[in-house]
Amino acid sequence: MITKYPWEDQLYVFRKEAAKILRRATGTLANWGTQGRGPKFVKIEGQACYPTAELREYLKKHGLY
Repeated sequence: MITKYPWEDQLYVFRKEAAKILRRATGTLANWGTQGRGPKFVKIEGQACYPTAELREYLKKHGLY
């Protein structure tokens, strides 16, 4: 599910969708988050949400895009 919040001109996806995009398990992304690794994310209403621009940059940086 892609979510656009009116206070920002940015699209976000939830961790489940980000995991599919990155071809990683949701648990891997959760672990990365606690270790300060992986793409940056924000917590919105208690859920990890990844800006699509950040995912795109992460994929490019790691040669996956």
